[in-house]
Amino acid sequence: MPQVQWEWKLTPQILVSLANFLLMAVGVVGIFVKMQADIQTARDAVGKLEILIATMREGQTTMVERVTKVETKVDIMLPAIQRIETNMGRPGR
Repeated sequence: MPQVQWEWKLTPQILVSLANFLLMAVGVVGIFVKMQADIQTARDAVGKLEILIATMREGQTTMVERVTKVETKVDIMLPAIQRIETNMGRPGR
């Protein structure tokens, strides 16, 4: 079996390979950090949207309640208004 010996020499090829490795490692870490920041930004946006939706839902509920009250009042007043119109439309009165 052949015997392998390592010579501890720093050649330009080793330095370039080491620099490429470091650049790739820094790039991977940078991409990971950027993804984490994007995820956090997305979470913040979702939180704000959830608050906005809840606020809109409350506003719609309030509006529905008000419209229902107005409809009820109109329904109560309508027969009286119809009687008044009927009485005013009769000749001789």
